[in-house]
Amino acid sequence: MIRNILHDNSLLFLKGLVLLRPNYTTLFNKYQFNKMKMSNNNLNITDLINIYQGYDYCGESVFMAKNILNKYKINTNVYNTSNKNILYINDDYITDHCILYINDNIIIDPSIRQLLLDNRSDEILDCKYRDFIFNEVEPFFIGTIEEYYDLLELCNNLNKKIYGEPYINLFKLISFCNFNINIDNKFTLDYFSENHYDFKNYYEIKELFN
Repeated sequence: MIRNILHDNSLLFLKGLVLLRPNYTTLFNKYQFNKMKMSNNNLNITDLINIYQGYDYCGESVFMAKNILNKYKINTNVYNTSNKNILYINDDYITDHCILYINDNIIIDPSIRQLLLDNRSDEILDCKYRDFIFNEVEPFFIGTIEEYYDLLELCNNLNKKIYGEPYINLFKLISFCNFNINIDNKFTLDYFSENHYDFKNYYEIKELFN
């Protein structure tokens, strides 16, 4: 049910992300985009959600997913990683990552792909690892925390098999993904609009949920 709701609202989800961060260029994976354009010049919403990576969009993607589910009377809570942990990945770093919890046992990560990216694949047109991330890993992870960690391990092992060395230490990645801080109060529309530095389209965002 939840998976269908999010997929059925993919256009609303992506439109909201563009409104929230109109100047960012990391919403979609440009390499998958270029590969798809070679065979199809008319991309539809299914194509776009398939190349969606949400890099640096965890807060915005959680905000959109939470408010979409709220329209269907599905209650969620937003949890964040500890701000004491910093994840160094792909010559960059992530200070935190947030997800949604439903009933304390099911989590939703609407930007999980950003944790799986390996920039070593950037210049390889037919990278088997990148193809796996965008063809086999759903854009919205939905499952238990154990299934979440299993997916991280699966992708890490595949990455290691292809490149010899994984793009990141699995233990550090799983340790980072310890979602133990409730920040749900920061994800109402009014709070988000007042405190989000890229929030320039408050009324347009509000209209999406009316």
